[in-house]
Amino acid sequence: MQPSQPPSSAAQMISGAAAGSASPHQRMHPGLRILLGIVLIVVGIGITAASHEAARGGGTYIIAYGPVGIGVVQIFQGLIGLFRRT
Repeated sequence: MQPSQPPSSAAQMISGAAAGSASPHQRMHPGLRILLGIVLIVVGIGITAASHEAARGGGTYIIAYGPVGIGVVQIFQGLIGLFRRT
């Protein structure tokens, strides 16, 4: 049994890593991506609404555009994944 030889160049290391390994995030089922996107949008709207209500008498509040934006991206990625499967 021979020990495996390490890749001799950075290009071999990168191509070997990219050839057969996808991160768990990339393998997520498209339906789960869409669901995650919806949940993130609801969370973002909920944070915004709650902080706005807390600042009703005056003050500052948070507009949680981060979760909403990421949620929209997740929904689009899920839809693209659904159309690619067909």
